[in-house]
Amino acid sequence: MGSILMTTCKCGYESEDLLVGGGMMDFNGRLEIPYSCNNCKIVSSVNIFKNVDGELPSSSIRNKIQCKKCRRLVSYYGTISEDIFENIEDTMYLFSWEFSILKDNSHIEMMYSLQDKLYDCPKCNNTDMRFNSIGNWD
Repeated sequence: MGSILMTTCKCGYESEDLLVGGGMMDFNGRLEIPYSCNNCKIVSSVNIFKNVDGELPSSSIRNKIQCKKCRRLVSYYGTISEDIFENIEDTMYLFSWEFSILKDNSHIEMMYSLQDKLYDCPKCNNTDMRFNSIGNWD
């Protein structure tokens, strides 16, 4: 089951509702994660499994995500790693999603995680924006 997030910033910026993760019917082929577009000045979400040909190298995914609105390359919020929550005693996470990818004919377990902290706002460019959980979706 996915989560519904929304961002709020001290400058007054609020995002639309962000559907992150995936649903029961499409969780193997869908992982929506939030991103910011400095051109459009928005936060939105995108399915990172779309247009990656079954491969998802964590080092190059940042160079493949495009804004849904203007199609420019954007940066995503959160972390994609092979570290499945080791040594995280003092870290609070707002959202996490385990998934596996096929790489070199073997399955690799991966984790997307979004920490509960302040982030850079695309509207004011200050680190005053926070993600808030407002529900679940399927």
